[in-house]
Amino acid sequence: MTTQQQQDIPQRVLHDLIAKDEINDALVRYCRGVDRRDAALVRSAYHEGAPDDHGFTVVDSGWGLAELCDRDNPNGFPAEWSSTSHVLSNVLIRVDGDRASSESTFVATMRMEHEGTRWNLVSSGRYVDEWERRDGGPFRISSRIVVTDETRTDEVPREWPGPDSSVPKVVPGAEGFPVPPNVPFGSATEADPSYRTSIPLV
Repeated sequence: MTTQQQQDIPQRVLHDLIAKDEINDALVRYCRGVDRRDAALVRSAYHEGAPDDHGFTVVDSGWGLAELCDRDNPNGFPAEWSSTSHVLSNVLIRVDGDRASSESTFVATMRMEHEGTRWNLVSSGRYVDEWERRDGGPFRISSRIVVTDETRTDEVPREWPGPDSSVPKVVPGAEGFPVPPNVPFGSATEADPSYRTSIPLV
């Protein structure tokens, strides 16, 4: 290895660390944007025109998905969805200059109520993404494929099964489980507690 190659190593390592940090941030912005119904935040993770194959013919682009997430869009996510939660893990990123590829595992839970029964639609899988840094800007998704590994729908019981099942533990507000006034429940609007941080999370 030449002296010049040795000197180049720290610069490449720093470049890749910055790239991975930008990509991680975009992945989390996407999840937050979907769960908070913040269309602008979802769009910020994608390049304009970036294809997004979500499967199930949901959408064909990242910005198209952002429109579905818009809390003011009457044709967006189903009104029955009272909340959604996206959790990421096992994020693998490989960087090559101004391009990168990643795979991140997700678990998404959509809570809904139908005819008096509460349900959780749970989907798990992987986001397989291609990334690009364009015109000196941050890395954004240039293409996404959503790989579905499992999907199921679970009824949410109003009482915990098994021992001590007479004490409701699942649904706050059920009989015997009054809700204190200071419980910080999540919201898909700007009433969510995360909008009150000292440094805005946008």
